[in-house]
Amino acid sequence: MSPVAPTLTSAERSAALERANWVRRERTQLWQDLAGRRADLHALFYETPEWLRAVKVPVLVTHFPTMGPVRTQRLLARLKIAQGKTLGGLSDRQRRELYETLKRRRGAC
Repeated sequence: MSPVAPTLTSAERSAALERANWVRRERTQLWQDLAGRRADLHALFYETPEWLRAVKVPVLVTHFPTMGPVRTQRLLARLKIAQGKTLGGLSDRQRRELYETLKRRRGAC
């Protein structure tokens, strides 16, 4: 039996759509801040907002300057982080190592 989507009222649908659009705007602003080296990395990794916890780590890393898909894949393999891992699902070790690596790369660029 296939799952049935919950029926939402018009107001609930509208609120969900508004929230989804807000998350998209926040995510777009973050990608621009990462590319412009304006994002606070410590806050990004250690005070992760709720809306950002579901973002896949490779998607996040590729938005850093000079980090394309190949470099991202190599970095994650070296740090032993699975390609499907989300930012909220990182272990303390993975979070710390990724933060330190990206902080060093950011200073070198």
